[in-house]
Amino acid sequence: MMIVITKLMLLDININAFSIVSTDADFHILAQELKAEGKYVLGIGKEMANHVWKEACNEFVTIENILKGNELLEEKQKIISDNKSIKSVETGLDVIEYGLFNSRVSTDGWISFSDFGLTIRKKYPNFDPRSYKCNKLLELIEKFPEDLEIKSDDCFPPNYWLREKEKNYKEEK
Repeated sequence: MMIVITKLMLLDININAFSIVSTDADFHILAQELKAEGKYVLGIGKEMANHVWKEACNEFVTIENILKGNELLEEKQKIISDNKSIKSVETGLDVIEYGLFNSRVSTDGWISFSDFGLTIRKKYPNFDPRSYKCNKLLELIEKFPEDLEIKSDDCFPPNYWLREKEKNYKEEK
């Protein structure tokens, strides 16, 4: 492993992103080194991969989500309903709340959707909306219409913003 890391660090090549396909937690060292050099690291591996490896990546996508799509969520829901524990299962609401409380917010309470997504990705590199039967983060947010407002502009593609409904914000002028 150290030979691979050393070789990659010695290469004077202009590559700004790396994709590492593995479930081996030893690759977290390589991911951290690449990130320290300003490189983007996409990790791909099994859901059971060690959290250290997942969190070392800028983004971590599970093979199960790539190959099976929404079947993975149905399996998780069945296991949960059978009262069996799954290590580090997070609900979509947990992730959304983290994004709401840690993203930059305008004076009128709106959060840029891109900032919201980046905030979530930094904390939860293995977050994937497909784990919640949603193809995109926007679809997951839309599952909470009583709690969240969404607005967009007329650009193509549109820019989106979201905010919590119950808060009293200064009216837009």
